Amino acid sequence: MLDDLKDYDHELRHHDAACISGKLYIETSSVLPAFRKVGIFNNLMNMTVEEAISRGARKFCVHARIANNVNGILRKMFSGKITEARNIDAWHYGGNEPYAYLEWVV
Repeated sequence: MLDDLKDYDHELRHHDAACISGKLYIETSSVLPAFRKVGIFNNLMNMTVEEAISRGARKFCVHARIANNVNGILRKMFSGKITEARNIDAWHYGGNEPYAYLEWVV
């Protein structure tokens, strides 16, 4: 999956195949507006990471939206575990909005 994104996130071109294949890329998650602010996103992310860990994953990455502060929520959730964080001015798959690329290790 990450290999397919290299045309839109040029920094991924610097990642070798072993680095890319060892990560779980969390592609999309969303909570309907009526259900936001009650912890569903945090629970969903925590359950995803816990399940992936039980299956042997240790490295995670995501392109997270900046406008709705998803990147800020993830930075807080995985504080101290983030190994790479950078902003992308116009993410192709996010409607050319600003996004952040985050990686973390557990």
